[in-house]
Amino acid sequence: MIYLLSLPLLLVGQSNEFDPSDYDLEFFTKKVEERIFDLEEKIKIISNKELDTERKLEAIDAAIKYFESEDNVFQVSSKNRSKIRNYNLREYFNHLRVLPYLQVNIDWYDAVWVTDLRKDRKGIWRGTVRIYQKFDGFGPEGIEQYSDITKKDIPVSIEVLEVNTGDNVKQIIRVLLGDVRVTETR
Repeated sequence: MIYLLSLPLLLVGQSNEFDPSDYDLEFFTKKVEERIFDLEEKIKIISNKELDTERKLEAIDAAIKYFESEDNVFQVSSKNRSKIRNYNLREYFNHLRVLPYLQVNIDWYDAVWVTDLRKDRKGIWRGTVRIYQKFDGFGPEGIEQYSDITKKDIPVSIEVLEVNTGDNVKQIIRVLLGDVRVTETR
């Protein structure tokens, strides 16, 4: 099965001339929110105990495409320990897939820019987004066994590409995520 949302490219228009200043912070913010929402949806599939393994593995492959590299780090924390754990993406998603809870709920909310969005020398827009993650793990009879809220910072790169389709040039926005870093857990 092919999922169109699994591609880290978002189509934004057609033109033979492109000026990145045509895009404003609100536009880029919307694209980043869409990417974070897409990732959150994949995480919900991966952690869903009722879904089969094949569906979860497909979601892992799709989620990894949202990042700059499969080697990006996804940090995990707990109220029960002071040490933050670092996982590469596939390792993190597989860990999430087999958590020992009967039900897992993970929600991301309140995404905000914590750094200015700036264009680097290669023409790639870069910034950092902060999200809050609510994690709940439930055991038998729906009893909550663990819950926390974690503040996470995620570097974001936004690249505007021109793709020649033969008849015209299309502008594509590629939003990729960097390492997911824990800044606070409560």
